[in-house]
Amino acid sequence: MTTAPTEKTARRIEATAVELFFREGYPKTSIREITSALGLTPGALYNHFRSKEELLYAIVSKTHAAIEQTLEEALLRAGDDPVRQLWEVTRSLTVFYTEHQKEAIISKQEYKRLPDPHPAEMLSSERRIRRTVERILERGVRQELFHLTLPGGREADIPIMAKAILDQMINAGVWFRPDGRLGVADLADQYAGLLVQMAGVAPDVARAATLPSTGRA
Repeated sequence: MTTAPTEKTARRIEATAVELFFREGYPKTSIREITSALGLTPGALYNHFRSKEELLYAIVSKTHAAIEQTLEEALLRAGDDPVRQLWEVTRSLTVFYTEHQKEAIISKQEYKRLPDPHPAEMLSSERRIRRTVERILERGVRQELFHLTLPGGREADIPIMAKAILDQMINAGVWFRPDGRLGVADLADQYAGLLVQMAGVAPDVARAATLPSTGRA
């Protein structure tokens, strides 16, 4: 199916804005800089986006929607096993954050600059994502597959654990370099394995429920 010219132009504008917002920061990037980089007039951009804020919203909202879709697809692949769910979710999100590094960083850092009610929308999306991870951990604890025990024997707080897991994957996207020692697939396998281990899964259970990638990123 051929993409309409207007849609292609909107995508080009978004892609260029991502590069400039990432490099220069959202506040320092002007509409004129974006259009100059594209060889367009400001008027041509306004045919697609009424303001810089609307352009930012398009980038941030699409990124959040893609993260939630990635989560949903990972859970479908995983089935009912909480260990497999944790593996698939952490691996898939690590891939997403490394392959969409710029969009993810912009979304995390700049969403508060959006006009109301958009910041609240993004926070609701973040809560849904975090709650998905919390439910995986809760099921794993109930089934005695996860052992979230701190030094001294105290049980770890599941919401804090879920946030720590998500922060690890987000941070992978911050420092990852495509020309680095590990590729996306290898890094995702490493992170998924470490985070399953962090949940206190017994080694034999982890081996039975997870498997390294076979070429898929």
